[in-house]
Amino acid sequence: MDDMLRALQGQGPGRTSSRRPVFVKLAPTDDGSSMPAVFFEHPETYTKHVGPDGRIRSWGLYPYIPSGQRGAGLEDIPYPMMRKMMYQGTYAPLGKLVRPEDQFMNAVIARRKCELKQIALGDLTRCDYFLRIRMPEIKTATGEDRIWRRFVVSGGMSLGVLQDKVLAPLMGWVRNFHAHILTDYRDGTQFGPKNSGSVDMMHIDASGYDFLNEDDYCVAHVLAKVGDACQYEYDLGDHFRHEIIVEKIAPPEESYGRVEVLGGSGICPMENGNGNAAWATHIDTLSLAGTPAAARRELLDEIYAAPNYYM
Repeated sequence: MDDMLRALQGQGPGRTSSRRPVFVKLAPTDDGSSMPAVFFEHPETYTKHVGPDGRIRSWGLYPYIPSGQRGAGLEDIPYPMMRKMMYQGTYAPLGKLVRPEDQFMNAVIARRKCELKQIALGDLTRCDYFLRIRMPEIKTATGEDRIWRRFVVSGGMSLGVLQDKVLAPLMGWVRNFHAHILTDYRDGTQFGPKNSGSVDMMHIDASGYDFLNEDDYCVAHVLAKVGDACQYEYDLGDHFRHEIIVEKIAPPEESYGRVEVLGGSGICPMENGNGNAAWATHIDTLSLAGTPAAARRELLDEIYAAPNYYM
């Protein structure tokens, strides 16, 4: 709600109308009000926002919430829907002009495609990757991950197959129910399902605006060595965040190219469950001894009615 009010007033972080953009072209009726500040820069030289953990998300477009404030360390994402509604008749698809945000992202993506073509993956596409996936904000009382899986995939597996055939079923998500994005923490490059018909694609402006086609790239494009990590975001409305970490890369002569599940713990959050923090609260509700029986029963009824639990 605060973001919506600031967008209406043309205020808040990442919103400006006091200068003209150096690359994108605005429609005569658009003064840039409530457009994130990054789109006033040049797509080849813009300054990417780096998180307090040293990682880059969402192409580096969004600043991070400062320490001491609620949500500290998370991206401070402007509310995009009001601006989209204000200019939906001006820019495509209803209007003839391309949105300035899309002008910027088209240039960013074109540049990144060229860069990725130059990367020599070598034997990595023939190597088995030992990976661990976790949901970082969902912890036990002692700080351990409540939800995690360990598994093996080939470095040559496409990111589209990784999500559809491995990550979604391994975690417990419903196939083709929501959109998703895989993010390279090294530079914020995003990969996702092109031409997705998922309803939560309406929130793409709050998830980096665009992404490369995940079917054109493989695991080795995103994860190159032990210790590398990437983000897997499921559901662009609820933002269920997962982190994937490389624990080991086997040499080609010791690799088999098959998928193998090695271990795991914790049940998958319910679909449409409002993100990691909400699920962490639900787990506490179910596990704490002082929770009233009626509250526990009501929550269980809600969980069992979710698409990934309903039988």
